[in-house]
Order: sequence, then structure tokens, then C-alpha cells
Amino acid sequence: MKLKDIKCALCSNRSKSIFCNLAQKQINKLDSEKSVQRYEKGQIVFYDGNPAFAVYCIFSGLVKLFKTNRNGDQYIIRLLKSGDMLGYRAVLEGEFYTATAEALEPTIVCTIPRERFFKILEADRIASLCLLKKMAEEIRISEEKMISHTQETVRQRTARMLLYLIDRLERKGKRSLSLKTPLLRVEMAQIVGTTPETFSRTLHELDKLGIIKLTRTDIVIEKLDSLKNIVEEREKLT
Repeated sequence: MKLKDIKCALCSNRSKSIFCNLAQKQINKLDSEKSVQRYEKGQIVFYDGNPAFAVYCIFSGLVKLFKTNRNGDQYIIRLLKSGDMLGYRAVLEGEFYTATAEALEPTIVCTIPRERFFKILEADRIASLCLLKKMAEEIRISEEKMISHTQETVRQRTARMLLYLIDRLERKGKRSLSLKTPLLRVEMAQIVGTTPETFSRTLHELDKLGIIKLTRTDIVIEKLDSLKNIVEEREKLT
């Protein structure tokens, strides 16, 4: 569903965007050429193998990037939230999108045509540098993910994923946080890099320790600091 334009100059995610320092003239051009779309849960933003005609900026919501193997099984590559940009590497390479992007919840996305994206990079040196920085950050994240899957325990990787998901929530001093994740348990296990059985067992271990509380539909974070300590290895849990 198409929406009225969200003005870039007033965007709450602008400070996290590579377009944060654009001159007003460039902002106006970007506003006039981009489109804003609302995707409902399960709708596809773009498909693996589609020509890369645009770059996408997530205004709100949650998107998963995934690949599908020959047997039809899905493997989640990344989760992206508000302020994240996707599709830009395929646009820069002039190739096809190498994964499918699907909305996990109602999500608003700004679509920037390939031509406008290149014009911005050609005209604004700071935007180009910000893009290089973003690419470097993604390489670092990929390296850290690879290392975590070989050196961290399932418990640590589970804690890391939960912290990523709750980072999207409004905390406002709450002692506990109810995580109504749109992800299936099998999808969460894929992100952690383990089997659904091991992932479920890890969640129940954290529940017994009082760090989280499992309900039929939610994961309630009871001890946020303890969850952070698991990732940072500050605390040995038995």
C-alpha cells in the first residue's frame, strides 16, 4: 500500500542514514523521486534474483533477509530494523538482489530509485563516505557473526539475538520487557545457528535462571543486565 511521502528532513531515522548531511536541494530531489510503501506481515519487498532497480530504507518495522535452498527451506541471513538500508550492494554492483526481503510485521519502507541513489553519491562526497563506513560496519558485523558461531556458546548467541530484538522496544524504565517477536522459534534457531530443539532447551534454561520468562506467545526479559553479561562473559551461570 502506497503512503503519503515521509519527508526526509523530518525523518526520525535521518541521523542514522547515509543521507543525514545532504543539502536541502538534494533532500528535496530525494523527496520528489522516492516512494513510500507499507508492507503487511508476510509481504515481499524484493525477491532473490530480481534486478536491483532501487535501494530501500526502513522507516519502521522489521524485515528479514533470507535465502531458499533447492528443497524449499529458508535460511535467514539478517534481520533489519528502522534506520537500516537494504539492496544497496546489488545496486552498486549492477547485479540482481541476492536474497529475498520479507516484512515480519507492518513495515514502512522508502524506495529510492537506482538513478537518484547514484546521483546523490556523485554529488555528495560525505554521503559517499558514509556509505563506505556503512559497508565497513556490515563487513565487521559479518565477521563477528562468523566468529560468534565458532567461538560462542548457544546460550551466548541466544542472548545476543534477544538483545538485538529488544533494542527496538520502548523501555522507559520498565523492569521487564515483553518481547512479542514476529519470528517463529525455528527462525530464531536459524539466526542463532542451532537446531530448534537446542534453542528451545536454551530458552528454558534461561527461564529457570529467572533471566527470561516464557509464556505461550511471548518471551519476557526479566533481567536485562544478566542477558548482557552472558554475551560479555562477565557472569558464569550454572
